[in-house]
Amino acid sequence: SVALATGDSTAFLSWCEALVPVYRRRGVPMDDLARLTGLLSRAAASVLPLDAASAAATVLEAASRGFKANRRLGGDAKRRNPVVAFIYKGA
Repeated sequence: SVALATGDSTAFLSWCEALVPVYRRRGVPMDDLARLTGLLSRAAASVLPLDAASAAATVLEAASRGFKANRRLGGDAKRRNPVVAFIYKGA
């Protein structure tokens, strides 16, 4: 709400940066969080007035870029398909 009221997204982006280790510990890929913020941007556009929706879209897109920047760090590996893993394992 502070980011939307002031137009400054630094508070929201710092909160999103603090979320990265928490969700990583819980095994949530950063791609999922980036996808979620993109979907929240679309949902906000359908509910909010035009000026507020554009401000929300700007803030949420910046958060999505932040999550995408953190996705390839250690501990955020892609989930493997269990069938393919079984085949390559040779068991």
